[in-house]
Amino acid sequence: MKGDEAWLNEMFESIVQWTPKTHSNSRLVWIQIRGPPLDVWNQHCFVELAMTLGEVMMVDEKTEVLSKVDYARVLIKTSLLEVIHKIEKMLINGRQCVIKNNVRSILCGVPR
Repeated sequence: MKGDEAWLNEMFESIVQWTPKTHSNSRLVWIQIRGPPLDVWNQHCFVELAMTLGEVMMVDEKTEVLSKVDYARVLIKTSLLEVIHKIEKMLINGRQCVIKNNVRSILCGVPR
């Protein structure tokens, strides 16, 4: 972890050695969002969709610049401990869409 102090301090409020009594009330997870039509493929859309699962921390750069459009990636801080896998039908711009959210990767630690 030497040399990464600036990044770690930016991402985490504190870093402590793990013990059996260590716990957190939240976690950071990257979720994938599949299903929104491309005409609403923007940060506002993904923030709205991800807010139901937790606090949105950031939208992945590849998602924002449309270099990857098979799914969007959004980093959220959530208190949900169960596996996130949510499928729902919703009306977007007058069209029925199936939106799928699921966890792709988990960042360990206590987020800021």
